[in-house]
Amino acid sequence: MGKYGGPVQQLLQKASQLEIKQICPLHGPVLKENLAHAKTLIHQIMTATDFRQPEAVYRLDNIAGACAACGLIELNRLTGKGAYLEAAGRLLDGLIEGCCDLSPQRCGLLTHCTASYHDDAAGVHTNIVYGDYFLVEALAKLAGTDPGLWRR
Repeated sequence: MGKYGGPVQQLLQKASQLEIKQICPLHGPVLKENLAHAKTLIHQIMTATDFRQPEAVYRLDNIAGACAACGLIELNRLTGKGAYLEAAGRLLDGLIEGCCDLSPQRCGLLTHCTASYHDDAAGVHTNIVYGDYFLVEALAKLAGTDPGLWRR
């Protein structure tokens, strides 16, 4: 199973043959430049809400990517292995470039977050504050200002 449901995968495959002039996501800014880069980012950073979700389901949760980046930075701190830090950097670059909405009309940063796979009323493909928290925590860790909230 891929990150997207079957119908979305088919659409992306067909669309790859077209000259795309802009990408208009459900959440986030309209993309008119660097579209090849944007399409690559979408495949690299979007995270399924549930890795066992059916093919036909299209539910994303970028909170998982922000949490993973925090964990990878922590693994780098504990082991000294640069591969963890590089992976965290790629995740964060992708989230910032492709999944953050910095417009003043928004009350949060990270888009395409889902609170609960089984409860649409909890929020689907929206901003959720703890996604922003983990994004900012990861960025703070990279900047050397880690608050260390999870350590004893």
